[in-house]
Amino acid sequence: LLNLPGGCHDGGRGAGMWRDPNMCFRNKRKELNLWKQINENPIIQLVGLGKQFQTMNGPVTALEDINLEIRYGEVFGIIGLSGAGKSTLVRCINYLEVPTSGKVVFEGKNLSVMKDREKRLARQSMGMIFQQFNLLSQRNVLQNVCFPLEIAGVSKAEAKKRAEELLTLVGHGGPDEA
Repeated sequence: LLNLPGGCHDGGRGAGMWRDPNMCFRNKRKELNLWKQINENPIIQLVGLGKQFQTMNGPVTALEDINLEIRYGEVFGIIGLSGAGKSTLVRCINYLEVPTSGKVVFEGKNLSVMKDREKRLARQSMGMIFQQFNLLSQRNVLQNVCFPLEIAGVSKAEAKKRAEELLTLVGHGGPDEA
């Protein structure tokens, strides 16, 4: 199900009055068309991605010819045995680790040709949770989620609002459970 903004209610301007249903349907159709346009292009695309590490005993292939598309709104989990390359894959996706072959395209832009500043900005738009997610023990869950937003310059009020949305999205409940 799509949860798109712009419902049929007038937003409180008319003391609970509902808009014309025909107009509402046309607006919803426009929103769905917009969603389809947004979702046509992947937000993350991996093309022939590979990663080798050089060791004293020769090269070790961690990733080989990975092809993947992740579209807007999709949530992916990467699972596998220990040593299978899960963390290496995630680190290559966000370019904390530079792939030895293939390319990573984020929002239509090849990360390999981006300047370091552009890569940092791209990383801030990606939501990833690593195996060692290192929460700050002196902060509660809500404060831990707010922390990177505040570092990125988001106001405390906006960071709290967004963090509460994210915690609700993952079934954490709300601020009462934080």
